[in-house]
Amino acid sequence: MRGGWIINRSLAIGFDAHGLNPISKFTDVSSFGDAILLGGYGGLFLEPILFSNEVVHVTFSISAGSGWIGYHEDFDEGQFNRPELIEGDVFWYLEPGANIELNIAKNFRVALE
Repeated sequence: MRGGWIINRSLAIGFDAHGLNPISKFTDVSSFGDAILLGGYGGLFLEPILFSNEVVHVTFSISAGSGWIGYHEDFDEGQFNRPELIEGDVFWYLEPGANIELNIAKNFRVALE
């Protein structure tokens, strides 16, 4: 998820957030049973926009922030107890990026990252 404010059609400033979908089970992490990996990260981004009045143009973004990732005990539908945290850690990130954007309307763009 990402949202921001575009200033003078040449610079975007905003927030972004990303999450991990726990679809994989790991059997060798905990002696108590299966574990799943959970986490997410988010922060601020700056994105200069080059040739913003053209139908197709490029942007170069930089995003920075923090996140958390960890292993939880797998939750079985028949259990009523809360899954416990096995191990987790906090991290910082710095993520550069480049996008190709297409102007659909005056206030709507689609990006290919």
